[in-house]
Amino acid sequence: MLRVVSSCNLGIFNFPFDVQNCSLTFGSYMHTVRDVRLGLALPVEQILQNSLQYLETSGEWELLRIEGTPDILRFGIDEWDIITFRVVIRRRPILYVVNLLIPSAFLMLIDILSFFLPPHSTDRASFKMTLLLGYTVFLLIMNDLLPSTANGTPLIGIYFSVCLALLVLSLLETVIITHVLHRGTLLSGSVPCWVKRFVLGFLAQLVCYTDPSVTDENPITNNNILHPTNANDASRSAPPSPCHDKGIDTGNVCKKQFLY
Repeated sequence: MLRVVSSCNLGIFNFPFDVQNCSLTFGSYMHTVRDVRLGLALPVEQILQNSLQYLETSGEWELLRIEGTPDILRFGIDEWDIITFRVVIRRRPILYVVNLLIPSAFLMLIDILSFFLPPHSTDRASFKMTLLLGYTVFLLIMNDLLPSTANGTPLIGIYFSVCLALLVLSLLETVIITHVLHRGTLLSGSVPCWVKRFVLGFLAQLVCYTDPSVTDENPITNNNILHPTNANDASRSAPPSPCHDKGIDTGNVCKKQFLY
């Protein structure tokens, strides 16, 4: 019985959902077709059934099919018989989905839900920093599960890098909002008109946000003034001032009341 140990060049771009095609070529380069003839002793289907029955694997790979093709190698006037086997195997992704993709998706979901925290609270920034630190530790553990080859970067590695960049941008957004709130508390200045148009006009429509205080039942204008709906409401006058009822000089007394 002859046992052959070989290696296969893996393409890991679609890791862990990759399918590998390994080629094994057997032939005699010392003896031509006049001395040695090679052929398949069994049909390819029978070889596949025997391989599935006796194949010993670690559980990570699944054998899909085996293709065998006899051929003749020609070099000058000499010819050699060769047989090429193509072994197609597929990686079982359940281990990497449970240990890599699902924890990463949960961390990103928690980061999205953190936007519901009050922006003026200091716990929001510390929570995002803790989340970013946890994701960094997760990436360090992840390196032991990723295949270490120099053929290219797997797509899942790019996905993890994008998630880390989104976490950093989320933390940066929290820092900017905290700075704006702190600056507004100290200066208490008016917001520029272009900022109002950009935030309340463009960004509000982009995220499908509507002001709940402005409804059909409560028509409030920008100055928070209720407009009369008919002629009877328009003819109603405001209640008389206490200064007019008592015949007091409104120029002095009412000013004092506002001062108090």
